[in-house]
Amino acid sequence: MPTVTRAQVLAKRRTRSQAVLLEASYHVHYERKVLQHHCDVLVNRPPSGGHEYAALMDSFLLHARNLNHFLYGVDRAVQLGNPRIVQANDVIAEDYLPWSAGWQKRRGGQLSEQEIRDINVQLAHLSYTRARRVRDDYPYEGIRDRLIQTLEQFIGDAPPANLCKELLNDYPIYPYLGVR
Repeated sequence: MPTVTRAQVLAKRRTRSQAVLLEASYHVHYERKVLQHHCDVLVNRPPSGGHEYAALMDSFLLHARNLNHFLYGVDRAVQLGNPRIVQANDVIAEDYLPWSAGWQKRRGGQLSEQEIRDINVQLAHLSYTRARRVRDDYPYEGIRDRLIQTLEQFIGDAPPANLCKELLNDYPIYPYLGVR
């Protein structure tokens, strides 16, 4: 596997304006809200095997994958030696925190490569792998909690002026967030 550095992954990214980052943060907020809502529904209702349950599960997994990519896309590109995992148009946490090595070291909760492969198989729908291996036993709360905890750390470190008020207001005050 070729060695790829964070600098190589980020080298061709352009700096985004405050207005662009602010607008993109509404989409991060949306991903977080849908992830939370679908998790709440999925854990409070036993699997029915019906279409509604399958749609909720697929949507939950899609939004988990999106948030994971936002928070850890650069890390995955480095780990897998593939700088193309992060595309020029992707919204990633490093767009907001390009200088913050401390945030990168504190993070936890990244979905494992096996979890990402399982999610990708589930969301592919028409694949031979999925036909042999459909699952509905994802640890919804565990996935949600890991991603939300990292998102909270991101919000605590990102310049508030670059984040929409809805995203800032989603979270109570945590010791590492300080007072807003």
